[in-house]
Amino acid sequence: MSYVLAKSQNEDIHKAGECGGAVTSILKYLLDEEIVDGVLAISPCDDVYDGIPTFVTNSEDLMKTAGSYHCAPTMIGDLVQKYLFDK
Repeated sequence: MSYVLAKSQNEDIHKAGECGGAVTSILKYLLDEEIVDGVLAISPCDDVYDGIPTFVTNSEDLMKTAGSYHCAPTMIGDLVQKYLFDK
């Protein structure tokens, strides 16, 4: 078995990301290249254990979601179905 370690080449994302910011960089690329219209991410609330689902449509706002928020809502599928079905 082999593993791949990845980190962002963007220094701001690398610093803000939990483990190198690779996921944030991938999402930024997808938004900037208009491959996707938006991404459902988690924004911080009071602390890292209290995240809020956030629909992000541009990479500038994506930086507000960088990092891990360890208690992501378990009802994320319901949120997508109810509010983002047309996205």
